[in-house]
Formats: sequence, C-alpha cells, structure tokens
Amino acid sequence: MWFTRKLNRFVILKGRSHRVRSIEVFGDLDKVKQLHASGARILFVANHPSHSDPQMMIEVQRRLKVQSFFMAAYDVFLRSEWKARLMQKMGCFSIDREGNDRKAMSAAIDVLKKGDYALTIFPEGNVYLMNDRVTPFLDGTSFIVVKAHQALKGEGEVWIVPVSFKFTQVGPVSEKVWIRLKRLAEDSGFSGVLDPSDRVETVVQIGGHLLTMFLKEKNGIDSAHDFSDIAPEELRDRLLDIVTGLTGDLEDDLAIERNEDLFIVDRVRKIRSKIHQIRIDENTEETGGEDCISKRADRAILCFRILAYVLPYFKEHPSVDRYAETVERLCEDYYFRDFPPYGPRKAMVKVGTPISVGKKLNSSGGKAREVIPALTREIEETIQSGIDSLNKENDAHGASLITNQG
Repeated sequence: MWFTRKLNRFVILKGRSHRVRSIEVFGDLDKVKQLHASGARILFVANHPSHSDPQMMIEVQRRLKVQSFFMAAYDVFLRSEWKARLMQKMGCFSIDREGNDRKAMSAAIDVLKKGDYALTIFPEGNVYLMNDRVTPFLDGTSFIVVKAHQALKGEGEVWIVPVSFKFTQVGPVSEKVWIRLKRLAEDSGFSGVLDPSDRVETVVQIGGHLLTMFLKEKNGIDSAHDFSDIAPEELRDRLLDIVTGLTGDLEDDLAIERNEDLFIVDRVRKIRSKIHQIRIDENTEETGGEDCISKRADRAILCFRILAYVLPYFKEHPSVDRYAETVERLCEDYYFRDFPPYGPRKAMVKVGTPISVGKKLNSSGGKAREVIPALTREIEETIQSGIDSLNKENDAHGASLITNQG
C-alpha cells in the first residue's frame, strides 16, 4: 500500500487516465487526524462523480496519514487483470452492489471492528458523471457502519468522514468535446442536425436518440416510444411517464404505499431502501428469492438512469464542465466503456466534519432501523453541501459557460 500510494501520487493521477494537474483540499482535516491518532474507527464516504475518485481518495488519505481499505463493485475487477491486481494491492475488495453479497458486507463490518485500517465506500453505487450533484445514496453504507459500531459493544467508536469531490477543466476543451459528440452521433446513426451554434440543443437531441435505442432494448417498456426530434419539455414529460409507471409497478410488487405527491427520486429511493432491507433479511425466499429481487433492483437502477436524462443538469447551467461530463456520460452509455479526460483537470476536495455513529444511535434509543435511513440522508446532504461550497471557490475554465463557439 505504501508503494502504490507513491505510484498513485506521482504517476497514476497525472497519467492519461486521470490528468489531474493540481489538488486543493479543504475542510476539517485536523479533526480526522485527531480521531485517527486516538484509535477511532473511520469510514470515509464520498460522492462518485468520476472514474478518478478512488485514486483521489487515496491521495487525500495519504495527506491525512490514514490507510484505508476500499469497497468496490465486483465488475470493476473484471475489466483488466493487471488493474484488478493493482487494486487489491491498494486495499480494494469487491462487492456485488446489486446482489445479496453478505460476505462483502461482513468483510466491511470486520474492517471497521478491527480498526487497523479505515474503510472507504462510495454509496451512490455507480459513477453518474455529475460533478455538481449527488444521486441518491444507498442505505447499505449506513447499515455497515451502524452494525460495526454495535459490534464494538462500547469498546470503541465508529466515525463517518463525509468527503466531497469536484473535478474541473483547467483549459479549453469544448472543441474536443464537440469532436467526440460528432463521432457518437455518427456511430449511433443519429440523423438529426449537428448544430455547433446550439450545442445544448444538439446534446439534448442526441440524448433523446440514444434513449430511444436504449429503451427499445428493455423488455417490458413500450418500444413505440420515439424520443428523436421532439421538444425538450415533451421529452421530459414522456420519460417521467415511463419512470412513474416503472416506479408504481415496483411499489406494488414491494407492498409500498404509493404517494404520488412525493418527488419521483424519493419514491425510487424508498424502493431501493426496501430492496436493501429485503436482502439483509434472512427470509429473502419469502419475497420471491434473490433472482426476483435482482430484477427489481435492476428496474430501480433503470429508473435512476432515465432520471439522469430527465432532471435538469446540463441545460440548467451549461458550463464547460457539465458539457464535457454530459457528453462523456452519453458516450459511456452507448459504447459501454469509460473514456479518458479531455484535458488537464484540477481536483477540489472538501473534507466534512466527522459524524459520530454512537451519538446518532444514542439519540434514537439504539433503534438502528430509524438511524440507518436518517444517517444516509444526512451524509448525502453534507456531501452535496460540500460540492456547493467547492463550486463557489472554483475559478477554473471549467466553471465558465459554453458559447456558440465552444
């Protein structure tokens, strides 16, 4: 781990896959150092806006003089044998994020119980390529940290350190983004107009085209939907109709009371929370078995993927950063692989004030079922607040708005 930390700092982060040229770290670093020196168990929790997040977390922890194990999705280990081996050397172990992976969760709890190393988890579960906004966190992270604290039986305490990441473009990259977008349009068979004088609308139209292709491949979704060449408002309404239908079906399957006044993201959040509760229950078979639960989990993820296209992001604030990452996300959804950054980037990190799990449990009378969802929301809101504060400090080129000339 010592060697790979040095390799990460001087080679990996600066290399073609990440292109991080400078790093700014803010926040409550002294408190984290004090907790570590006192022998406290520490769980680092962060947003997951890019494929550079684990490497950045390793560098932050190096500065804090804390060594950590990482929980990572099992499919990441399948992409490259040498990268998988390197990840293991750096302290990573796998989890099936959409499966009933009790072994991985037990391993995570055990790491915190022993306290020899910290633990790092990205509770969004996926890289959504949205630097400015977190997607709803999974409850599994809070479940792990609460169970670990309870297992200590008063012989130690577990703390959560919320970390906010922001990556921003250092120099002009819009023409490179446009070239990649044109290649995507050609490869995917897009027949619309590529208008460099209205890049926002061009991105929206290509996104609609890709969604049409994607949803036609999904069983159980009306293949008659065509999202090409329609107004953005109509696209949003149609996609919301699809997500609302999928959400309602899942709520019925899981015996969750429908509340149509609730924001659609929160409804999907409740579904994923219920699925997680079922998975950690010993009587999973009573709800149709793991195969049935996995299909429901896949549908819930599908809802989030669609909502990533529906909810305002790029269009509400068309910055260079959002332009670059939105096109990157479209490319990943089509080509099923990640792409290197367009140009040199600056990384900004906000280390939040540590959260005492013991205090949260004590204030609720030890009721873990109440603490877990509330803790998940608090971590999510804290990290989003950190991102917002980083954006206020961001004076790099990526923060500027795109123009008709890029």
